[in-house]
Amino acid sequence: MVKKNYKIIIGIVIGIIVSSIGVYAVASLSSSEVTYNNKETGISANNLQGAIDELYEKSNEQKSRMPKPGNENIVKVYFYSQEKESEDFCVTGDEATCKVNTCYLNTSKDSCAPGTIIEYKVKEGEKLRFHVVEDDGETMILQSQKNTVYSTQWYTTNDNTQGPITSLAALENATNDWTNVNTLEYSIGGESDTLKYSGCYTPNSCVHQIYTLTKSRVKARMITAQEANELGCTSGNKSCPIWMYNYFYDSTSNGGTANDSNAGAEYWTMSANAQYGDSVWRISIMGYISGMPVINSYGARAVVEINKNPQK
Repeated sequence: MVKKNYKIIIGIVIGIIVSSIGVYAVASLSSSEVTYNNKETGISANNLQGAIDELYEKSNEQKSRMPKPGNENIVKVYFYSQEKESEDFCVTGDEATCKVNTCYLNTSKDSCAPGTIIEYKVKEGEKLRFHVVEDDGETMILQSQKNTVYSTQWYTTNDNTQGPITSLAALENATNDWTNVNTLEYSIGGESDTLKYSGCYTPNSCVHQIYTLTKSRVKARMITAQEANELGCTSGNKSCPIWMYNYFYDSTSNGGTANDSNAGAEYWTMSANAQYGDSVWRISIMGYISGMPVINSYGARAVVEINKNPQK
């Protein structure tokens, strides 16, 4: 409609120009005094100024209805770089050397590399920063930059066969009003489940079933040991990327770049330790993954899913 109306107005203007000699021979008229036949034009005004004003309003109205590229809840995106001497060093998003990244507009798989910093409006009035765990081209799996829950047991007794019921409940309570993230539907513990294996003998040997969870509908879960391992985490100090062990109470003394005085020194994963029945895998302030007792109280960081372009 807007394109059609532009053609109409162009025709009107041309007609006025052609007749301008005759018009100015008589008098100088304002645009509101110049009339035209608006029949079948789609415009109600019958003078030039009114037609221009109406067309402008229609154009703005149509623009406001047009889908915007990318997820409008994505506030800022930065390339991640933990090389401290690099000119594009960027671990948290606060560094002066951070470079803006538009990877979220690209629907190719892995266009947003692991670690990419995403500032996201999780709900009205609340923006949080996340890091990319995985990008399949249409959706991104993100982990919160800081602890979402500061102290929770994995489960209330020393039995990893029950699964992370306590920590997941705490995480769900902290995130259930995050209206702008996808509702996750996942299950764990079976070959056909979304998260296939619930237990790992080592972080790179996650082929065991220790517990099962039927399909859950939640806003957030925790990272798995297998996902952490794919991001680089092993049992070696500082093997994880810095963003995974940043924002503990004293991260800067252990190779990190930012502290969170409210946080402890570990956060949980989803994965049980297949070697010991009272142990599960957690990420340490020292930048590695290791097993610790189920009943300890550690942090939990939300893993969420968002769409790159909700209009698709």
